[in-house]
Amino acid sequence: AYGGRMVDTIYLKEPYKDGDIEYALSANYGLGAAQLTSATSYVHRTFRGLNDETRFMAENFGNALGDPFRTGSDVHIFTQEVRLASQGKHRIDYVLGGFYWQFDEKGFADQSNPGEGALLGLPVPGDIFYRKDASRNNRERALFGELTFNATDALHITGGLRAYSGSRALRDVNQGFFNGNRTTISQASADYNGVNPKVSVSYDVNSDVMLYATAAKGYRAGGANISVPTTCAADLAALGLTASPASYAPDKLWNYEAGAKTSWANGRLTANGAIYHIDWTGIQVRQPLRGCGFSFLTNGASATSDGFELELAARPVEGLTLNAGVGYAHTSLDKTPNIAGSQDGSPIPGVPDWTGNISATYTRPLTQTLDGTLTATYQYGAGYRSDLLPPSVFNFRSETSDLSLRAEISSGRWTAGVFADNLLNKVTVSGATDLMSSVEWLVNRPRTVGVRLSAEF
Repeated sequence: AYGGRMVDTIYLKEPYKDGDIEYALSANYGLGAAQLTSATSYVHRTFRGLNDETRFMAENFGNALGDPFRTGSDVHIFTQEVRLASQGKHRIDYVLGGFYWQFDEKGFADQSNPGEGALLGLPVPGDIFYRKDASRNNRERALFGELTFNATDALHITGGLRAYSGSRALRDVNQGFFNGNRTTISQASADYNGVNPKVSVSYDVNSDVMLYATAAKGYRAGGANISVPTTCAADLAALGLTASPASYAPDKLWNYEAGAKTSWANGRLTANGAIYHIDWTGIQVRQPLRGCGFSFLTNGASATSDGFELELAARPVEGLTLNAGVGYAHTSLDKTPNIAGSQDGSPIPGVPDWTGNISATYTRPLTQTLDGTLTATYQYGAGYRSDLLPPSVFNFRSETSDLSLRAEISSGRWTAGVFADNLLNKVTVSGATDLMSSVEWLVNRPRTVGVRLSAEF
């Protein structure tokens, strides 16, 4: 496990740029007893990164010129939803609608360095040690409807259905020395469809206490895996595979939840709590290939999760709001063939058992047109393992412990303020990669102090 500050052993700078442009449009049209709503969004995201492979090349091949491993991606996401919802008080309320989602991505990874093949005495045509070009094209469509039967002023019974279908398509081209000096092209696609039901009952004990119970089915779409290079053959053989799976199936779950939402002291204190049980089938699990540094997604058998959530909010004096929350989840995974480290009762990778947060916000008028706000927030998440392999530096994820402060002045449409994130300068490990000659750690941003300006138009 990680036990201290990291040592920077890179020879090249490792810049990373990630930017996006987002557009959103919503429209509402009143129809008397119903309202028609349209919500449209479009996102264009672009990132470019560079990893330094100089040390790996030098220690494995005896020399190096300085080896950049470049990666990049261009993503376009379009979403459209249209829904019709009843308005006013009726014996039966309804929501009907349709949904469409489109995701297109082109990405690359490239390690090429002119003259290095000859320097190392290796057969590297075009000095391309590794090159990957991949494209993803995903689509999803859904129709949904929900009816609420208001049996009495206090008792409400809701039933809903969501019918969905989608497709995932991937084209992947690998070439270069680390792919056996050959070009391999793989294409995979996966289609899925289904119907998710939902049933819930709520009861208003009085104006301050509401009890509810819900059973709902959910899913996560399947997809296609990017193929791994031939250097991963030994890792695949250890799993009884000759190639990474071309695709992985959707996973599905049933969530059963019961809880209460309460208000006390004339609304100055609210307390909400819930307990839940989740039955998960075909859970998607990431399988790392430690020997070559790649991974793929595959499906496990079944899993369960049991837990609770509690939220408190208090307004003891005018202008001051206090919030606190805590959550606990006990997860258990069935043993699954071809998933290294899978054992009955293993926790689901990537899920902390305890989470919590606490915050205080104080707002007061400074002048007739200016308001001042002070906010302090603390967030906690327990550590966990990112995969099912034996505990190591590669799957250890340390606990998060983040304290942040905000001081803002606002007037109408504009806000100006200063902030301090990760005030205690805690280091949180969120990822680690085996580079054979060293370990690359992914950590959180250190203490960050800055100024923020915003305006609404």
